[in-house]
Parts: sequence; structure tokens; C-alpha cells
Amino acid sequence: MVMVDLHCHLLPGIDDGSKSMEISLRLAKEATENGVTHALLTPHHMNGHYVNHKQDVLARTKEFQEELEKNNIPLTVFPGQEVRINGQLIEALDNDDILFADESGKYMMLEFPDNDVPHYTNQMIFSLQQRGITPVVVHPERNTKIMAEPDLLYQMLEKGCLSQITASSYVGTFGKKVEKFSKNLIAAGQGYIFASDAHDLPGRKYEMRQAFDKLSHDLALALLKNTKIMRELSLMGMKLVVIRLRRFSNVRNCLGYSRKAVVHTTAFLSKAKSDGRIRDYDAWSRHNGYVWLRQPRADGQYGYLPCRNADSNEAFGKFELLS
Repeated sequence: MVMVDLHCHLLPGIDDGSKSMEISLRLAKEATENGVTHALLTPHHMNGHYVNHKQDVLARTKEFQEELEKNNIPLTVFPGQEVRINGQLIEALDNDDILFADESGKYMMLEFPDNDVPHYTNQMIFSLQQRGITPVVVHPERNTKIMAEPDLLYQMLEKGCLSQITASSYVGTFGKKVEKFSKNLIAAGQGYIFASDAHDLPGRKYEMRQAFDKLSHDLALALLKNTKIMRELSLMGMKLVVIRLRRFSNVRNCLGYSRKAVVHTTAFLSKAKSDGRIRDYDAWSRHNGYVWLRQPRADGQYGYLPCRNADSNEAFGKFELLS
């Protein structure tokens, strides 16, 4: 299964993420142990401390990929930047000094100051969108201004921005307040993507697997909205599966009763072989426009599979299976 980390600081000696190649290789191993197969390398850019020009990042990413291969670490990396919102951003775009999360130059990983949302934010978002760019607001759950005024993020999302929640925030590494706010954003449909934001710093390790396990258990994969951006990223190679729901005469169309699904041969996922067999699920419910099928797992927990068009006789939906 493909898992992409869209925000991490693995490049050595380029910002506050890693001081050496040895440390970067260790972080890369931690990434693969968390199930990450591809990573967008996003050193800080134009944040007042670090300036990492596009060409430098391209060259360093190529060198790092070569080191990964020499050390037999199965991680594919891509060049990117965590771009701080600033008054010179448009000029940097004009000078072709900005890297994006995708090859087509549509999604920009946009960072705000830790405790502020600049007064010119709306104008900057408008200017970026005029160029066909969709800002992805990184770690809004740790921005004290947004925490105090959540409507600020809501307004950005209403304008067409996306948001990236840090996995460690969701599992409580940054404290209960940030954890609660992360959960609230997800519950409100304002979280689109999990990423590690991994650094070689205390409390900044890889916790992607823990975050997805927690999400699956607590919220029945409500974050599957993140495929809105992910399926468009050419670097991902996202594997999807189609679930077809059928009503059977011996099954009551009522919340909590058993249903069956046919998994079609449109894709392959390691934990859901698309071989056309009928698979049983022990419960289902409707939530946020999906049917959620609950399947017991060997570890005693449950996996949840969503399907769109819950009210139709045969509902179809494409989604990423995370468990």
C-alpha cells in the first residue's frame, strides 16, 4: 500500500529538521517503519530564518535519494518546500523559486507564523488562486491565533484552501489542548491531510501509523476527504478500491444491521484483495453522506469502509483503504 508523507524535514543540514545525513537516514527508516513509502521533502523557505531556493532543494533531494538507495531504505522522496506566507511570495513565484506538492504546480504547502494570521492573508490567497494555486495550510491546529479564532481557518477553507493536520498533534504529542483542537477540526470536516512534520527534535518523531489507527478507531475514517487532494497528486500513485453495496431481501434496511459488499477488481490493496468475492461486515451506519461498513480485525479492533450515495440501491464510491 502506498502512503505519502506530504510534510517532513528529512533533508540534512538545510533547516532545523536534521543536522546530518546519518540523522536523515535514521528519520527515513522511522518513516518506512510507519508505513510511509513516499515523502515530500519540505524544508522551511522564506520564514525569516531559512531560505531554501528551489534549485538547491532539487539538487539535495537527488543526493538524498541516492543515499537512501545505497542504504537500502525503501523510501522515494520528492522535492518540496514549506513556504511561509510573506510579502515577497508573489515575487518568488515570478522568479520560479517555489516548489509545490505536485508536479503540475497546483498545491502549495503554506505556513503561517506560530501565533498569527497576517492581515494580508485573504489578498494573498486570492492572488495565489488567480494563478491556479491551491494553498494547503500546514499545521493550523498549532497556530495560537487560529486556536483562539477558529473562524479564520474556516474562512480560508471556504475560499478553497485545504488544511494539513500534523499526526503528532492528533495523538497528543503537543499536549491536550492541541490534541482536542485537532479532533475538533477533523470532526468539523476541516482537516484534509495527515502529515508527520518530522524533525530531529524532541516530540517531532514519526507518528503516522498511530494517528491513522486512532482515526480509524475514533472517527471511522472521517478524514477520507483527504483524497480530494491526494488523488490528484501525480507523485502518489494512490491505490483506490471500489465497493459496491447491494441490498439483499433477507437484510433489513435499518441502522446497525448486517450488510454485504462486493469488492470489485478495480485495484489491489494489501488488506483487501480485489478478487470479486463477497465479504461480510457486521454493522453499517450512515454518516456524512457515506455508508460506513464495519469489519472486525484480527487484533480485536475494527476497520471501517465508506461508500458514497448511501440512499441508492447500489451505491458506489472510491476511497483509500487505510486499515
